[in-house]
Amino acid sequence: MSKIEIKRHIAKTITWRVVGTIDTIILSWILTGNLKIGMAIGGLEVLTKSLLYFLHERVWYKWVKFGIVKDQPKKKEKKESKPTKVKVELTEPKIKRLTYSKRTD
Repeated sequence: MSKIEIKRHIAKTITWRVVGTIDTIILSWILTGNLKIGMAIGGLEVLTKSLLYFLHERVWYKWVKFGIVKDQPKKKEKKESKPTKVKVELTEPKIKRLTYSKRTD
């Protein structure tokens, strides 16, 4: 499994907040009819929610194991067995048994 650095969490926090803040500014402007109020609400919201999101992300990363599947160890492939060399010592009795001798009657 790859290591996830803290800067990834920071980058996700920033990009998500940009999207969320634009949404808040537009909704606040629509509801109040005043762009300045919408931007003030969006400015305050970006600070509080950035911090909350970052803390939420770190809690999940550190303590919540939901949806994380651990890597399974790879199975070792069986190698084809090679013939083994066997050292045989031949002694005199073994040699006699292995030798063909012609019978004479």
